[in-house]
Amino acid sequence: MDFLAYRSNAGNTSGSAAETAKVLHESNPVLEGFGNAKTNRNPNSSRFGKFQMMFFSPPTADKPPQISKVAIATYLLEQSRVTGINDPERNYHAFYMMLAGSEERKSFQLDADPHAYSYLSGSSCKVIPGMSDLDMLKEIKGAFSAIAVDKGQMQDIFRLISGILHLGNMTYEPDGDGSTLAKKTASDAKRASKCLGLKEDDLALITTTKAISAGGRGSGVRAQLDPVAAARARDSIAKAAYGKLFNWLVQQLNDVLESTGGTAKSRITAARKSKHHAANSIDEK
Repeated sequence: MDFLAYRSNAGNTSGSAAETAKVLHESNPVLEGFGNAKTNRNPNSSRFGKFQMMFFSPPTADKPPQISKVAIATYLLEQSRVTGINDPERNYHAFYMMLAGSEERKSFQLDADPHAYSYLSGSSCKVIPGMSDLDMLKEIKGAFSAIAVDKGQMQDIFRLISGILHLGNMTYEPDGDGSTLAKKTASDAKRASKCLGLKEDDLALITTTKAISAGGRGSGVRAQLDPVAAARARDSIAKAAYGKLFNWLVQQLNDVLESTGGTAKSRITAARKSKHHAANSIDEK
C-alpha cells in the first residue's frame, strides 16, 4: 500500500493516496485489537477475512494512475471464538485489553484475572509473551481517532465489551418446564444489564424464553427454555453483539476512507456526517 501510494503521488509523500495509506496504517490497531487473537501457531492471528478494494483514476501525460478510492469488506469473523476458546489459545485481544486497564476495570466492574470470566477461562493462556495488553489498549485509544470514533463512542465500545464478559458469567438453573437465572450469578446479570443498557428483567426474559409467532401480526407467545437452551441464547446474544460491533468499526473506517482527501479534521467531520451515522451512535447500528 505504501509503494502504491508513493507511485500514485509521483514520489510525493503527501496527497490523497498518501492520506489513504496513513488512515489505513493508523487504523490497523483497531482491526487487530478487535479481529485478531492468539492461536496455536500465531500470537496475533487475524480471525476474519478482509477484501481490500483499490480504485485508480486513469493516467495522464504527466501523472501515473492515482489511487482514487479504497474500501474494505470483511467477512466470516470467527464469532464462535467470543464464547468458547481452546487451550492454549486466547479470545480476541479486546477482552484482555479491557482487563489490563485500571480505569476500565473500575468503570465497568471488571476483574483483572481473565479466568474470572467464563468466555476467557477455557484456556490456560492469560498473557502473550512479548506482547502487552495494556500497551495495545493505549495504542487502540489513540487509533480510534483515525476512524472518527470520539471519546463517548469509545466508552460505549468498552462498555459493550465489558457487558459481553459479564453476560458470559450468567448461569441458569431449572425452574419448572423452563429455567431461571441462578442466584449465584445475579451480580453478573446486574453488571451485564447495566453495560448492555438493558433492564435486568428484560435480559432474563430474552435468555430464558423465546418468541413464537402465533399467526396474526403482532401476536405470539413466549416459550420457556431449559438451562442448556438458555445458555445457548445467552451465547447467541454475545456473539451477535460482538459481530455487530466489529462491522460498525469497519464501517467507520470505510466512511473515513470515503472522505479521504481533505485535512484530517475535515475527513473525520465528513465521516461523522455521513448517511451511515445520522444518529452517531453504536446502539442504533
